[in-house]
Amino acid sequence: MLKNEESRMRKPWLAMAGLAVLVVSAGAVAQTADAEMTPEQQHEQREAWGKLKLELVSGVLARSDQPRKLYAAWLLEPITQAYLRGSITNAPEVDERLLRAYRIGSNEPLIAAAMVERCIRTGKCEVDEAVAALQNGDADNAGSQLLLMRLAEYRKDPVETQKAWERAVQAKSYRDPVTATTGLLAEATEDVAWPPSDPAKLEAWVRDPKSQDTEHERLVTVHWTALNLLPNDARQVSEACMPPELGAEKNQQCRHLLTVLADSNSLTMARLGAARMAALELDEVAKAEWSARYRELEWLNSVSNHLLGESGEKPNAKVSEVELVRLWIERGELLMAQHVLTSCGVALRPPADWKVPPPTQPDTYRLPSCR
Repeated sequence: MLKNEESRMRKPWLAMAGLAVLVVSAGAVAQTADAEMTPEQQHEQREAWGKLKLELVSGVLARSDQPRKLYAAWLLEPITQAYLRGSITNAPEVDERLLRAYRIGSNEPLIAAAMVERCIRTGKCEVDEAVAALQNGDADNAGSQLLLMRLAEYRKDPVETQKAWERAVQAKSYRDPVTATTGLLAEATEDVAWPPSDPAKLEAWVRDPKSQDTEHERLVTVHWTALNLLPNDARQVSEACMPPELGAEKNQQCRHLLTVLADSNSLTMARLGAARMAALELDEVAKAEWSARYRELEWLNSVSNHLLGESGEKPNAKVSEVELVRLWIERGELLMAQHVLTSCGVALRPPADWKVPPPTQPDTYRLPSCR
């Protein structure tokens, strides 16, 4: 009993010890910010402060025994220790967070998928439980089966590759990993005090975390973390379902898979599904319907990106970032994009003279403003 009480008392101290280090470091950063700096030095200063903040949040989450919080700790840390170096190889102590999450919650689809991705990336492949979880508990999700197909290809196993493909083309839905991961991170960090973006305000925040509203920073950060984890599903499906080389059976399989993707709440995958269906369809009426749907989705994508980009670093009163992230979590990317257009008084369907811009090129059409 005494040991448990001692452990309970120690945890807040550990958290405050981390805060104390952060306060000292923040003071140094703030002093540097007062000095005359080049734009490159200012960028480095912002990165350094962001690194300190995420290290603290990730460290707090890592002391949990809940698999989703441990997974969140693993997700948040790579931004500071890996992505900024252009690599996604984790330090051993960070990798251990994912392994602990897996040992406790191997049946959680996002954790199981992360372990399979880790196997493909690093060759560390003790993933039998993860594979079983995705095959059996997540069989209706096309994304998980496409991932298992990539694993089988990595292992040079044509039999398992074919089995995974057959499960993918029989799946009933496609779960957007960005939406799911953003939701997990938002939930995992909900009860974690989130440091302010301005290091000069840190001491006041430590005295009273409720004195400053950092909800905006928390939700935007976890969303951008999730956006860094885009899977290879779009490329994989594009290569597998490229007309006109498809045989009759493969054509039917791709039609089912692409229809599922077109019905996804992922704007990226819905666009891919509609575009490929328009290319595969031989019936002129059905082809026209798919082409019109693809054009609507491209309009939605172009205009929502334009309207969100308009605000730059100044918040747009009509489009709240916090509201958008919450809407993305609750209803998906596609409905979030529709909300952006509706909030700005823009039609959801494109005007007759609008043309889909070429891939990788900006839209040259005079898009509406939300100012």
